[in-house]
Amino acid sequence: MMMYDDILQAVIGMAESAAGVKILVGSMPPDDGIAMTGNGYNQDVYLDIGTDERINVVCNAKSTNQRQVIQWLDAIHSSLTRRKDWPAGDNWQVYDIRTVASPHLIGREDNSQWLYGSSLVVRVNVGGINQ
Repeated sequence: MMMYDDILQAVIGMAESAAGVKILVGSMPPDDGIAMTGNGYNQDVYLDIGTDERINVVCNAKSTNQRQVIQWLDAIHSSLTRRKDWPAGDNWQVYDIRTVASPHLIGREDNSQWLYGSSLVVRVNVGGINQ
């Protein structure tokens, strides 16, 4: 559904501003980069205010500079979980982002790239608040 793509792109835009690096859509980041992907599901349905939905967003980053990877993901989590202004689109409004899994080491590739991962949950109101 197009709405989920729009929401993921909005989250990626906020994350790019926080980390200062281009973020690709997908599960595996390029060398010295970050990738994000997500999936959504309904949490609650309210007849008067629409649905309260969640999108789980996985953030994977890798670089030969281990400190850089940690700084990127820390900046994303710190910025997004403390925001007060949220993106909105046609029929949806992000209203909260929380850390599900803090940045952690996944492994090290043969080419000396450190691979770290983390995840966020994005809470979205669909079809109610902006109507």
